Amino acid sequence: MFDAFFNAIAGLLAWFYELPVVGGSYGGAIVLLTLTVMIIVTPLTLKGTRSMMTMQALGPEMKKIQQQHADDRVKMNEELLAFYKENKINPVGSCLPLVLQMPVFIILYQVINGLTRISDGTFDPKYISHDSALYQALTEKSEMVSWGLDLSRAASKALQVSFVEGLPYIALIVAVAATSYIQQKQISGRNPNAEMPQQQKILLRVMPVFFAFISFNFAAALVIYFFVSNLYRIGQQAYISKAIYGAGGVGAAPATIDTTATESTRKSRPESPKATSKDAAKKDSAKKGDPGTTGSSAPRRPRPPSGRVTPPKGSGGATSPGGAPARRKKKRS
Repeated sequence: MFDAFFNAIAGLLAWFYELPVVGGSYGGAIVLLTLTVMIIVTPLTLKGTRSMMTMQALGPEMKKIQQQHADDRVKMNEELLAFYKENKINPVGSCLPLVLQMPVFIILYQVINGLTRISDGTFDPKYISHDSALYQALTEKSEMVSWGLDLSRAASKALQVSFVEGLPYIALIVAVAATSYIQQKQISGRNPNAEMPQQQKILLRVMPVFFAFISFNFAAALVIYFFVSNLYRIGQQAYISKAIYGAGGVGAAPATIDTTATESTRKSRPESPKATSKDAAKKDSAKKGDPGTTGSSAPRRPRPPSGRVTPPKGSGGATSPGGAPARRKKKRS
């Protein structure tokens, strides 16, 4: 079932090996394969960067939700999920490109093992055509030498021979760890005042270090894949920080994102049944003229009539010589 994936990756690796620019280098073919994978996942990387920028900008709003529902974890998670949905962000979106490379790594791991499988003391390559130049270069060989390293050997096996033998392999693993650390410094240095979610911190820090750790028992060909992909990400993050993050090309910078719209959206959510019933009771009491109800909807009390009567203008009534209304004499019965 999975042989189709193995054959595809192995065939692509064999095609890169035959390119004149590679010059029959195993390491060069692996580098081109790695760059191809990284270019394919670049759109996802840009999308993950936008998600991370938005989460950094909305960090204070998320902290408010956590503080308001600190005693109710279920309610807090519901509010956070609704918050993520309203703002169209993915809490692990920035780590998605790194996670998606795992299937490619597993396939490449199987392909390298197939190309360097041993039969009667020499390689019996699998997954590639017998007519390919890569097959002809590997068959009846016992080493996959490129750049002074046997790419079919792991650091753990090289150290079993001698420390000097394993030193270049250890140096390659250290390079993987160093480039992973540089990536973290790039990401955290974009906006040092913004707070990154805890789960995002864990994934961004643990995943690269994990890859460097497991490289100790993997063939050097796979370690080269890790190293080249890290170098690609460093250049990519430098471009994002300079041309996209600062200029707001992928998404608005954290300092320019308007959080008032988010706050108003949160306030406009449907209220709980208890709150709705209380409001309805207040309105009913206001309509009935409840004295304890305050507000513009409460009926006003009528004013008592005053004893002063002013005749309307132009009524034609008699007036005194001074202009004051004349008093009528009562008729005697």
